[in-house]
Amino acid sequence: MPRKRESQKQAPEIVQLAEHIAEELKGCPHPEYDLGEKLRWLIKQKGGEVSIAGEYGCSPDGGNSLFVYPDRTFVAYLAPYASFARDNCTLAHELGHYLLHSEFEAGPPNDDVLVFSRFSQSTLGPEADLFALNLLMPREEFEASCNRYEGDVELIAAHFEVPEGAVIARAESLHAR
Repeated sequence: MPRKRESQKQAPEIVQLAEHIAEELKGCPHPEYDLGEKLRWLIKQKGGEVSIAGEYGCSPDGGNSLFVYPDRTFVAYLAPYASFARDNCTLAHELGHYLLHSEFEAGPPNDDVLVFSRFSQSTLGPEADLFALNLLMPREEFEASCNRYEGDVELIAAHFEVPEGAVIARAESLHAR
């Protein structure tokens, strides 16, 4: 049976982890990869895989977006008809859930699967959002891009390979808008 948890993470801890993982992402040995490919590479390095919602046990409505298994492997699910930019945010968000929220208690192997749902009302989603924004748009690079593109949300979104809404959310998170 899936377990539900509330988090004890604080924003500075989440931001620090995202910045650390952003450095790992920069270490992708495939400079020709776009952001989505780099995120998939990183997820694989962490023991995960990416699938399309509706396949391999994900609920038909796509409501379950991350499954974490007792052996710490995981599957992140993407919506079947999302844009590449939206997929990048989803992958970063699900990676955030995995890194921030998927600790299994020490002891014998647990046969529960930890499931994160798109429709959850917990505090975990906003924490994964904060992680994703900081991973995809690190503060210094984001602020420099805002200056370079004179605040043009469309150009900033293209630079970071994210939807325009993510740019607005990042600006709001920094009070830089």
